[in-house]
Amino acid sequence: MSKLNNVMANATIKTHPELFKIVTPINVDKFESLLVQHPNCLLVNSVCRSLREGAWPFAIINKDDSITFDFSEHTLDDPTSDFI
Repeated sequence: MSKLNNVMANATIKTHPELFKIVTPINVDKFESLLVQHPNCLLVNSVCRSLREGAWPFAIINKDDSITFDFSEHTLDDPTSDFI
């Protein structure tokens, strides 16, 4: 829950949705309509949700250490700035 409630991560996702665009060549609405009679509705709902919202099946979110570093308070010299 701590990772899902991470204020900085949620703010980044909310303010920069273009960084997390979900792209799929599948017409999810049509796909879902074709599976309306499928016996496993939970599976269909899960797959369609993943196609719409994305999925991170191998994401490691239980690490306590940060994987993002913000050095915005530091002044960058020209070579570093050019590199970035």
